[in-house]
Amino acid sequence: MMSIVGTNSDSGNGTELFKRRWFFLAMLTQIQLISGISFAVFGQVNNFFVAYFHVTYVQVDWMTIAYQAVLIFTTVPIALLSFRRLFGFKLISVFAASANALGFTLFAVSMIDQRLFVVSICGQLVNGFANQVITITPPTFAVFWFPENQIGTAIGVNLAGYYVGYIIGLIVPSHIMTLKFSNTSQSYLDIELNKNKHALIVFYSVCAVVSVLAAIILGIFATDLPPKPPTRAQLLKRNSIKSIPKWEECWNQMKIIFSNKTFILAMLIISIAVMLPTVEFTMMSQIIRQFKGKNTVTANADIIGVNVMCFYSGGCLIGTLAGAKLVDLYKKYDRIIIFSMFLSFLSSVGIFLGVYFAQYRVLYVGNSLLGFFTQVAVVVLDDVTTQTTFPADETFVTIWVVGLVIPTGIIYGEIGRVLFNSLGGLSVVTFQSIVFLFSAVFSCFVSPKNSRILASSNYDINLEVTESVSLLGGKAHDNK
Repeated sequence: MMSIVGTNSDSGNGTELFKRRWFFLAMLTQIQLISGISFAVFGQVNNFFVAYFHVTYVQVDWMTIAYQAVLIFTTVPIALLSFRRLFGFKLISVFAASANALGFTLFAVSMIDQRLFVVSICGQLVNGFANQVITITPPTFAVFWFPENQIGTAIGVNLAGYYVGYIIGLIVPSHIMTLKFSNTSQSYLDIELNKNKHALIVFYSVCAVVSVLAAIILGIFATDLPPKPPTRAQLLKRNSIKSIPKWEECWNQMKIIFSNKTFILAMLIISIAVMLPTVEFTMMSQIIRQFKGKNTVTANADIIGVNVMCFYSGGCLIGTLAGAKLVDLYKKYDRIIIFSMFLSFLSSVGIFLGVYFAQYRVLYVGNSLLGFFTQVAVVVLDDVTTQTTFPADETFVTIWVVGLVIPTGIIYGEIGRVLFNSLGGLSVVTFQSIVFLFSAVFSCFVSPKNSRILASSNYDINLEVTESVSLLGGKAHDNK
């Protein structure tokens, strides 16, 4: 209990650090882990889904579409609710954990009968909504609870949970299940289907139980804000909070945010860094099948494709932790972003060469490096989007970043499919390299100014916060 409610006293200037922030961060990371599993799990067991539910592979792909589609339609309502300060960290975290529990429960229920495929789709819709909600937390929770020299760590650890879950979702289901059902008698097929069904029910149930525990613990201990803010910038903002803004003032706040050049560039680069690689590595099995003179490689295209995703996710995991350290130690954000995005471009060129020369090992290395460097950039950019718009509500800002990343990802995906069907796999990785080159150029125009640090260093000045600027109110309860 003491590890949850302890403090690091530094209250002479009205700020204080609470040790419970590390406990809350661990719980958020666990929720991110479950979200990562829910996104990755279906592609690796699509053979089972096709055989068990008597559906097509295209219908199984609806699981991924359902996961992403819900994000598009919920961005505006969530942003409006955030602007009115109708929810805070506690509600976000408890809701996300509860939604994950419900989603995996629906997955388990769908295994009861072969006619319940639509229940799995509903479960994925719920998990997609949970993912959007929990994706808001890395930068917002970091600035509400952590000092400037730990914000990178808070963001990086939070994001790392998602990639750990993604790797688990890629590896575990394919190892606990028998995926080959061809050339067998009907009785043997029924036995295998039943065995795989029970394995998935256990897997889904474990994820649901872990999510329920997280929801209960956060429901008991979590608070929207710490009793005292961690930095002078947050103290100044909290003291400047006036009345709750009106609904119509939301549009004025949006104009302020979207007129910020650095915010727009950061949001665009994040969408490229996060979503563009998914086009390439999710199509990698199909690209490998086009390799000429590599019969052994093409015969194992599915396995190599999964390995590519694992290497990419592993690179992302390491990159989030490296980016976190850089954010904490080195505040020249523009240089970090430029460096990491240009190296991301070079990594994409390496992937291009791997496809051109039909060398799958080069694809492993290229995707590992791409995951690493893009995630270094993402951690930094997550912080940039909130600090460059300070004192605007960090939650409101992050909702728009998350909500606009998904549509761009869908656009990238459609372009990739058209290119693949028209010109082949090499055109897909060529397109990826070109877009990364543009993103590297865009990164040169990101401003290095940190508005939160400037506000802290000029603490004596009056920070004017108009009613059109949303500031997260959230009740702060001391659980000491």
